[in-house]
Amino acid sequence: MSAFLGNSSEARAQIDLIIGCFDAGLTPIVTSDPGMGKTALIRAIADEMGYEVYLFIGSRKDPQAMEGLPIVVRDDPKTGKPLERPYTVNSLTAMAEQVARNPKTLIFLDEVRGTNEDVQAGYLTFIQDRELDGSPLPAETLIIMAANPVATGANGQYLAPPLSNRLIHIDFNFPVEDWIAGLVQNFGKESVEAHYVELARMSAYLRSNTGGTGIVETVVPKDPAKADGAFPSRRAWTNLALLLSKIGDRRVVRDLAILGTVGEAAALSFKTWDESLNLPSVAEILTGYEKIEWGTFSTDKIFAVLAMLTNMSTAENIETCAKVFAKIGDTQEALAATMGNDLIVRSKTFGDDMKWKVINLLSAKFRDVLNGAAGITTRAS
Repeated sequence: MSAFLGNSSEARAQIDLIIGCFDAGLTPIVTSDPGMGKTALIRAIADEMGYEVYLFIGSRKDPQAMEGLPIVVRDDPKTGKPLERPYTVNSLTAMAEQVARNPKTLIFLDEVRGTNEDVQAGYLTFIQDRELDGSPLPAETLIIMAANPVATGANGQYLAPPLSNRLIHIDFNFPVEDWIAGLVQNFGKESVEAHYVELARMSAYLRSNTGGTGIVETVVPKDPAKADGAFPSRRAWTNLALLLSKIGDRRVVRDLAILGTVGEAAALSFKTWDESLNLPSVAEILTGYEKIEWGTFSTDKIFAVLAMLTNMSTAENIETCAKVFAKIGDTQEALAATMGNDLIVRSKTFGDDMKWKVINLLSAKFRDVLNGAAGITTRAS
């Protein structure tokens, strides 16, 4: 698995349990408060396994959906373009067609505790007998569920015992440091430079403020009026990074975006920090890294710089990036060495020759990086 899926023993245990359920042909249900990163983790696991995700949100379905509620298909499922002649299928037929196209599909049943009881009942045969629309599911096809607790879910209700007893229940508690490692890499998804810059800035902030007003755990306000507005959560911070990448440096608009996404207390803390972080561009770093006074940079700023370099490295500049890591190591050895492992993982994208060039450059500076890289290389292979 990639590093962004978690390096801690707690993270690995949860991931390995989910995969163990898949291997056993059982259905796990992953539960946590809203915005904790369940969906991001499930999609990341599917990507690592080479699976396509089919999302089915039961809370949006009527009971007839499990019995053949017809829906009109107006866009081509392959191209997304409007069809000249729309056609009608039902919810399960559409799911069956997806599985027929690609048996290596992970069927993701989301918002389960917000799902009508009659729809939940329709899940029973689907899960126990592994039948879909009257036909057996291929052995390769996997099923997973996700839900919020009854207290914090929309229209939350307890699962009926016949369904609950068929599931493997996993209380999702992904460590914050592993989640931040995923956030800074956009959970393995390629993005644009502006987005990577914002992810690096935000991850640096959250890394040093996990216990303050910049909390990344969801704390739903007890006051219903406040719960109706913006409050911080992992999902909220993820959304904010994407939004800020579109807004750019327009301060007034940035401030409004921060306030409207994570709420007043978290916004005030992050806004103050955000204004103080004057990051050089990647181009400035790569061309002038030997002259930059790295010793004057805060740890947060160094973290953001190293994260940017990792995410925006290419086959043409990754050797220079490794040299920057080594230079920064003169004053921030522990951080540069640790994050050097992420750069090595990134270098694998550009082939074995490039990987070993980066490993050699870093190991010449940091004695322990090569051993760490070997562990990651073995795990990700």
